[in-house]
Amino acid sequence: MAQHLARFAIAIALVTALGCAAEVKSNEEGLAELDAGRAHDVLVGEVEGSDVRVGALADDTRLRLFLCGGASSFASATHWVRAELDADGDFSFSSDELELEGSLVDGVLEAELTADGERALVRAERVRDDTLAGLYEAKAECGTVGLIVTHDGPDTEPTAQGACVGEGHLPDQVNPIKPISLERSGTIEVEVVRGDEAMRVDLRAARL
Repeated sequence: MAQHLARFAIAIALVTALGCAAEVKSNEEGLAELDAGRAHDVLVGEVEGSDVRVGALADDTRLRLFLCGGASSFASATHWVRAELDADGDFSFSSDELELEGSLVDGVLEAELTADGERALVRAERVRDDTLAGLYEAKAECGTVGLIVTHDGPDTEPTAQGACVGEGHLPDQVNPIKPISLERSGTIEVEVVRGDEAMRVDLRAARL
């Protein structure tokens, strides 16, 4: 797939804001535990021109991707996606909600996302081992809780964006507990908000 895809805006209605940005505090023991558990590539990025964040996991033949919408796209742009990678790193995915076609080469994912008749560029890059950047998840009553942590380096302040996706309801808001810390067990604690209720959930590094 061409390395430079045209940028397009995603047209999606304004919905309830998702307040998921938070300061992140590193933890040497936790990072060591996290790094030891990685058996595949972990990538984070965004849908360009939007507030949608992207977390991805991949090996030689499989891709798992979490699209997590923000304040302007939470309800309509939050999805989990699975696809097969061919020998050249190309992949495609199609559902009633979206189409995704792209490639993953040398730790860089580039794809074209089509949703609501509009197209946009998806780009994600392999995370650094000395940061908390990555995709975290857990199963809960609301469905699958996902959290994308973006972290450029130990001296920078990472951000996190997440949601819980389940059957029969719109995605639920996920708020990281501040300050976020990666425990020795490799977990990050978040709060899932469902209506007037909130519950604590421990997330681990996501798996393929």
